[in-house]
Amino acid sequence: MSTRAALSSALADGAVIVDVRGADRAEAVAGVYELVEGSLSAPWDRQSASLPTAMLPTACDTPMVVHCKSGKRANEVVSEKHPLQNRCRFS
Repeated sequence: MSTRAALSSALADGAVIVDVRGADRAEAVAGVYELVEGSLSAPWDRQSASLPTAMLPTACDTPMVVHCKSGKRANEVVSEKHPLQNRCRFS
């Protein structure tokens, strides 16, 4: 399944998009920082290996699509080392 098809499927299943980028110039593309429409912003802090979770869904069956500029931080967030991995299903 292509990435686009997988994303479409996850969104159709009610997935929430979580953007783990920080809102700074380094994250801008062509000088513009944009969030995906309807996404939640939860910037990943690499030093403490944490992100704010208060705004994330509390239901463990809510799928989440984790997004960042390159995919590296998104992979860190969904790694088995992160406690959020045990709380929710990732797409």
